[in-house]
Order: sequence, then C-alpha cells, then structure tokens
Amino acid sequence: MRPIVFLHGFACDTDHFDVLRGALPERRTVALPWTEYVDDALPPADAVHGLIDRLANHLHEQRFADAVLVGHSLGGALALLLATRWDLQPSGLILIDSSLPLSTERKKAYLALGAYFLEPLESAPEAGVHDAFARWATTSFREKFFLPDDDPNIVERIVQQASHRPVLANAKTLVGTAQIDTSAALKQVNIPLLAVGSHRPFTSIKDLRALCPAVEYRQVSKGGHFVMFFAPDELSTFVREFLTNSIVQ
Repeated sequence: MRPIVFLHGFACDTDHFDVLRGALPERRTVALPWTEYVDDALPPADAVHGLIDRLANHLHEQRFADAVLVGHSLGGALALLLATRWDLQPSGLILIDSSLPLSTERKKAYLALGAYFLEPLESAPEAGVHDAFARWATTSFREKFFLPDDDPNIVERIVQQASHRPVLANAKTLVGTAQIDTSAALKQVNIPLLAVGSHRPFTSIKDLRALCPAVEYRQVSKGGHFVMFFAPDELSTFVREFLTNSIVQ
C-alpha cells in the first residue's frame, strides 16, 4: 500500500492528524513537523522553496517518495508544491479545507497577517512578537476558524497550542506560499486529487474545479476549519474511500 504523508496547517502541529492516522493502521504514515525545516534567514518565497527542497529530500531518504500527500489548510499548499516536484512520484493528493486556489482577498489577508509578525522581527528580533502571536491566536484566530457549535474544549486546546507555535517559521511560510503561484501548480496536478471542505469551507470548489476538473470533492456535515477534530469519522470515511477507489495500491 502507498504510504501517506501529512502536513499540518499554519500555527498547527503534527498531532492534529493523530485520529486520522489511527483510522488507517494498515498504512505507513508520517506527519512532518515542517516548521523545523524552514530556513529563517531567507526571504519568504525562497524560504518556502528551500522548505520544499528539504521535505522532498527527507521523503526520498525515508522511502516516502510515492506517498499520498495530505495537507490541512496551509499544509495543503505545501503538499501541492511537493506534488509537482519532478523528483517525487506522489500517488495522490488530499487537501483538507485548504485555501486553494487563493482568492485575491485571501491572498492579501495572508500577506498582511504574515507581515504583521515579520516586520517587527526585522527591526527588533523577538521584541513582543511572541506575545502578539499569542494575542492573535486567542482573538482573531478563535473568531475566524471555528463555528459556534464546535466543541469548546477542543477549540481551547487548538487555540492554546497555536499561541505557542514558532512565529518566524509560520509567518515566513504563510507569506511565501501566498507569493508563489499555486494556481499554476494546481494546473500541473496529474494525480488523483481529493478536496475536503469543512461545514463552512475555505475551499472554493468552483475555482478549484476550473483548474483541476477531475478533482473529487467532499464536504463534512458539521464543524469548522479543523475538520480532523470536529468531523473525524466523516473525514476518515472520505479519505479511506479515496484511497481505495482512486489510488493505485
């Protein structure tokens, strides 16, 4: 069976995939802590290209070059960029509530959010930026990424975890992926593709289908952006059906 590689979202961590990985015990899986592969000294777009290089090398070394790539949110953009690498042979791509393709408005929002954290770091490294990141996590992040019916205990867990994630690596990657033409990358996708939207999806299936007509699309019946937590059974079913019916085993 093809292995599976998981890439987490902005201000997230690898344990967000624990339930989904547990639902696929027959598969060899890995959830990559991609923030550890970001070169903080590079400009954002260069940092993302370097990140993709390092991740691709790691996948080769660990015999995951033919894996199904799964990305949540920002991790979807990273999975997409890996899927178009000439030196990898990915067998499928799964995007979980990823903002692909990026609308003009969302691109501007991501660039602005990243700059909000990066600019202070350029003039006065670390000066209050971690506190600002924690404030963002407990305010804007909480307001924009969750629905009223989402389990408050899980929401609090995700928010608190996000508030302690590395600022520079996350901000540079957010800005860098917004600067890269992911729409062009989507046009290059020639492997089976599944997109899963939350109950209030970040994914525009109309825009995605315009670039990838063969995309399979599923939407969960409940839950906000963190589908893995709020609709784990539905997500696991969608992923398993895709792996069974669309991926060469």
